[in-house]
Amino acid sequence: MEKFLHTTKNHRDDQMPSAMVPPEESDKNEPVRKRKKLSSSVWCHFDKLPSQQQAKRRHCSKELRTSGNTSNLMEHLKRAHPLVHEEKKENVSPIGLDKYFEKTNVYSSTSEKKKRIDEAIAQMVATDMQPFSVVENAGFINLMQVVDPKYAMPCRKTLRDAHVQNMYDGMVSQLKGMLTAISSCSVTTDAWTSRGNISYLTVTCHFIINFELKSVVLATKPLTDQTNHSSANIATTFREICDEWNIFDKVHTIVTDNAASMIKTCELLKKKHLTCFAHTLNLVVQDALALENVQGNIKIH
Repeated sequence: MEKFLHTTKNHRDDQMPSAMVPPEESDKNEPVRKRKKLSSSVWCHFDKLPSQQQAKRRHCSKELRTSGNTSNLMEHLKRAHPLVHEEKKENVSPIGLDKYFEKTNVYSSTSEKKKRIDEAIAQMVATDMQPFSVVENAGFINLMQVVDPKYAMPCRKTLRDAHVQNMYDGMVSQLKGMLTAISSCSVTTDAWTSRGNISYLTVTCHFIINFELKSVVLATKPLTDQTNHSSANIATTFREICDEWNIFDKVHTIVTDNAASMIKTCELLKKKHLTCFAHTLNLVVQDALALENVQGNIKIH
């Protein structure tokens, strides 16, 4: 009999639900459930009391019933502490679907808005003489993200080869149209050498349209032959620039400094030469200061 009872007891214990197992007999390795985190922002101003049905305001020490939710606590903030309630509302910034898509979507490459911004950045680089790498600067990228989060910045290669080049082509076409409409013009030119020991010739054209004087730099071009700085080489480079803009036959006068090579260049081109007044005045002053009688009367402080 005792054997039967012992076997029956063991069988019943095996079938006993886990909820009926005494705490001391349960699996000691079973993880303990964590207390649910208070997710409502109202708990930034209240502390939950041990009774679990009441909360205490941290600053005014007022105890309120919670009844399982935070409605009573929120009503207390709204009624007794309106400033705190308004501040809490301002700090809450739910992200709706429109805000979500605004942050994730960017303008397509064919978007008119993106084209206008790209053109404005290219114009800024050209006007302010900024490097193409400005589009890779962290501060400028952050600025554009604040201005328009949907705008994607172009790389420096795209800025240089596409946007700035397109702007240059448009300006060239516009200027050629203006030069086609005029019958005559004058140019100023000068040769100079860069720090890299490369010789350039800069040509600026001056003309009148609708009784308004226009002055535009046509080119800053390296001399055709870098090993020869003769007047013939300068004349060849000058002729190439004028032919590019179709104005050689319209050039009436060439203004240069008093260098002998520039005067000879005008003779080779068979164009009227006019010396620069500012350069001539500078030479007069230097020659006057070099006189012995003048130097004796000049006191250097």
